Amino acid sequence: MKNFLLPFFILLSLNFYAQTDMVYYKSGVKKLRAQNYKDAEEDFTKAIELNPKNAGAYFNRAFCENRLYDYKAAIDDYDKVAEFEPKNYRALRNGNLSRWYLARSGGTPLDFNSHPNDAKVYGKTALAKEEKGDYEGAIKDYTAAIEANPSAGLYFGRGEVKYKAKDFSGAIKDFTQAIERDATQYSKAYLNRGSAQYSLGNKTDACADWRQASLLGISQANDALNKFCK
Repeated sequence: MKNFLLPFFILLSLNFYAQTDMVYYKSGVKKLRAQNYKDAEEDFTKAIELNPKNAGAYFNRAFCENRLYDYKAAIDDYDKVAEFEPKNYRALRNGNLSRWYLARSGGTPLDFNSHPNDAKVYGKTALAKEEKGDYEGAIKDYTAAIEANPSAGLYFGRGEVKYKAKDFSGAIKDFTQAIERDATQYSKAYLNRGSAQYSLGNKTDACADWRQASLLGISQANDALNKFCK
């Protein structure tokens, strides 16, 4: 009899905890829909305590944490979801949103509800990573931003990071894209493209770019012309 009862008791216990996990999860969802974010967060936390691999609970708790302006906690939870589900685009996107909100000091409901588009979000995180010297991460985020909005400014930004990372060929391509889209506002792209060309040993092309930059009023181009193009 003991050999029969013991595994049966274990089975009952497992079923109890699985059901309790979902009870808290479903309760949290109802509260979230009612915009009762604090209580919903508590329910999702209980669900996670009972089932630490409940990706849905992490995702929804992160949503609540964003609404409660606890962006650091939201980032951790979205990262946890991405750990469980590496291809979960919504978790990756929302994690970057949380980072963007965190970067904006003193968040307000208006800030949160503004819902910046993906290009702005990834552009912001790209700048933050560039400042930290994480060029690989910055290029990745600039690429995501460009996929959402292939603007001259984003190509220019990615070109600068590629130049810093010594990917001169890649930088030239991005500066060219910036020039083709808005040569007036991003005339400095000629200057930077010239520097990338020179780094690759393309002196003739470099000098041509610097001359164009000079014509557009970029004073630094004159220094490069005097030094390298006589």
